[in-house]
Amino acid sequence: MPLRWNRKYGWRRYSRHEELATLRYWRALAKRMNIRAIPDSVEELERWSDEFERANLRYSDSSRRVADETLGLFLSWYPAALRPMLRPAVLALLDEELLDAFGYRHPPAWLRRGIDLALRARA
Repeated sequence: MPLRWNRKYGWRRYSRHEELATLRYWRALAKRMNIRAIPDSVEELERWSDEFERANLRYSDSSRRVADETLGLFLSWYPAALRPMLRPAVLALLDEELLDAFGYRHPPAWLRRGIDLALRARA
């Protein structure tokens, strides 16, 4: 979630107004996707998201295909020579549960920690 990312790696915390704007954005997007169960507060949204992931996040071939295409699109923005190095770095940003749900191998702990430290230093 963008709010969690900002709290962990942002160079400044979002203001309450920005958090509420983010909530309104996600609620509007969900409505367009015919998802009606989005909560009315940031705190409820975070709880709802955690519960939804615990109940529904699991491997499927279709999810893997979407993940592969999304990762491929992201990596296509960079020179081909860098992509083999960037792929594990990008995967190191994902939660272990998400890696499992996509069927990806877990990056080494040293890489995950290095990426985390680099992003915190940047913040």
